Amino acid sequence: MTVLSREKCAAAKQFLANLKDFYGIDAHALKPKTRLDEFWKLEAADVFAHLLANNLRLKDSDEEKIRARFQKAKDALLPLETQIERSSSPNPLPKERALRSPRRCPTRHNSQSQHFLVIVS
Repeated sequence: MTVLSREKCAAAKQFLANLKDFYGIDAHALKPKTRLDEFWKLEAADVFAHLLANNLRLKDSDEEKIRARFQKAKDALLPLETQIERSSSPNPLPKERALRSPRRCPTRHNSQSQHFLVIVS
């Protein structure tokens, strides 16, 4: 899981570094600063809307290059994220199976036993 997290982090940093190096766009200088931290969860239109909201004007050729880099990064990150989610899941059973056959703790089985109090007068 650590290896997958490193790969995911490296791929995300690569896209953000490309924005800064090739186009002079610093993702953390934009407002809100964290909008692009998980850019792979956004659509390309959302990314460009965020850039336009920060008064960044791009040439059409640059926009197409950024769109291609964005899609390449997103295609690399989404499978990594699903693998990380699967490996960190506490319940390896599918939800349908987990709901149909709940686990019962054998030590708690008799914890709800009934107690009687007999009063003798």
